[in-house]
Amino acid sequence: MDMKSFKLWQLPGFMLCLLLVFFSSCDKDDDEAGGGGVIGYWLPLTDLRDMAREAVEEDNADEDGFTGGAVSYRFLNANTVESFTTNCYIGHKSGAFHTETISGKTVSFVAENVRTYTYVLDGNKVYITDGTIGTLVNGELRVDGLLFTFQKLE
Repeated sequence: MDMKSFKLWQLPGFMLCLLLVFFSSCDKDDDEAGGGGVIGYWLPLTDLRDMAREAVEEDNADEDGFTGGAVSYRFLNANTVESFTTNCYIGHKSGAFHTETISGKTVSFVAENVRTYTYVLDGNKVYITDGTIGTLVNGELRVDGLLFTFQKLE
């Protein structure tokens, strides 16, 4: 169809098609990210919990209760992400963004060494301006070059 044959009454149908394409692409991104979209905290939860469980059971946390840490992400909005180290401490720790009970002890998750970047979500691929490239698969974020996967903290 050329512009000369485009009629004004065809505009609502054309706009409806554009909206359907836009909203269907948004739904795909949300589905790939596990239903709730990419916004939120993404941590290697399995590894952090295992590290904390081992520290509790073997009583090998340091004097501050530190058990270890791992790189994590917090997607703030449609283009801003924080990259940080999630450090786990046995007991309540000020500044914790999350606490849970592991092997009968309270474990605090604290964000340290926070850096802010921008990102682009293209289908199920995540491109962060620090050079990180990840893929959203079955509710997990798999980052190229890392053996562990990230789960969204609900």
